[in-house]
Amino acid sequence: MKKLKILLMVFVAVLVISLLIPSTLFADSGSNVEAFVTRFYQQCLGRGPDPEGLQNWVGHLNSGHLAGADVAQRFIFSEEFEAKGTSNQEFLHVMYRAFFNRPPDPEGYAGWLGQLESGRSRNFVLAGFVNSVEFERLCAAYGINTGSIDGGSGPSSSAPPAAPSTVTAAGTINVVCMGDSLIGRSDWVARLERLLRANYPGVNFNVIPSAVNGEMAQGGYSRFHSTVAVHNPHIIVIAYGTNDASNGLSRYDRYLSALTKEAKSTGAIVFLNNFGPIDTRAFPSKSDYMDYVARVPSIASKYGAIMIDVHGPLNANRSANFVDWCHYSAQGSEVVAQTVFHHLDRVLVR
Repeated sequence: MKKLKILLMVFVAVLVISLLIPSTLFADSGSNVEAFVTRFYQQCLGRGPDPEGLQNWVGHLNSGHLAGADVAQRFIFSEEFEAKGTSNQEFLHVMYRAFFNRPPDPEGYAGWLGQLESGRSRNFVLAGFVNSVEFERLCAAYGINTGSIDGGSGPSSSAPPAAPSTVTAAGTINVVCMGDSLIGRSDWVARLERLLRANYPGVNFNVIPSAVNGEMAQGGYSRFHSTVAVHNPHIIVIAYGTNDASNGLSRYDRYLSALTKEAKSTGAIVFLNNFGPIDTRAFPSKSDYMDYVARVPSIASKYGAIMIDVHGPLNANRSANFVDWCHYSAQGSEVVAQTVFHHLDRVLVR
């Protein structure tokens, strides 16, 4: 009987404490991460999250593959956000709402707008927001690791020469798509050529796949002049990262940056593809691959290339878009071809 009374007293004490202490202290950390991701959908894309996308983001944040800064960069440079065609003013309002959770202050807003109007990249401005103490506090409120991104230094005298921003869709246009087995073992480059020819009748598109199975960015850099530049390309699409993953992020950064600068020096318009999801159950050593995916937009911004996000569209339906741990199915190849064409279509002028 005495033991029963003691147990009853303990139960009542626990009940009282649970009622007095704010429920947020007992909140599932997963729900905090979901709330963090949901605000990006709402503030950046203007919609609620789709269940599969939300689960994917939450998984990467919980596993440590991504930090808050990485998620911010992915949303802002996603195809869906870029398709909105926001002005610099609209872009800054999104920055303040999404990353500072407040409207812009006049002085700060004027300063950032001046940076954009003077030629600073949006990635440079984004880095200023997400590397700030204010964003760090926002992440801490959700229990998220903040991380950081490299925004580059903006225009400088050491930047590669400016390439034309458009290509006249007439005569013969040479397009070289260089990379690894994601080109060599799929037909997305051939599909891209068919799309270009169908949408620009009368133009002779010479679309050249330049791929080496198992190659990393370093290999592409080494062979660039002998296998890519010799074609006098008007457009170059560079796609590396699957093999680079787990082999050193700084090395990947160094050689993809060097390759991008070499490609820009030809006077071509240069596009950088990121790469699709990797089945880390088959290759657990590549569990850090999202760090490599996240590095592509900053390199593109720093060196004046155009970022193409194929990771998002491919990740939307993994089972249908892949035949193994990383290689594309016929449907996956079509997804990549359509995504690349959508970006090339923006620089082709009739």
